[in-house]
Amino acid sequence: MPFQPDQMRPGQLAAVSYLARYSGHTHSLYAYQLRRWFGWCEASEHYDRARGNLDRHGVHFLTAYVAGV
Repeated sequence: MPFQPDQMRPGQLAAVSYLARYSGHTHSLYAYQLRRWFGWCEASEHYDRARGNLDRHGVHFLTAYVAGV
């Protein structure tokens, strides 16, 4: 799928921007963790709150999550 930022939510765009910084094993690991995070958000009762937080805080939220803070 081609990169289409105009069709992405802010949280998705932040995830793509974050992953663009990495390659190889690090990129694969972070992409896996983000897929799990987004999957958890969609499946949980906290989806709206987590999605809203991600959309508002973008890369900072992702960085904190991946770093385990």
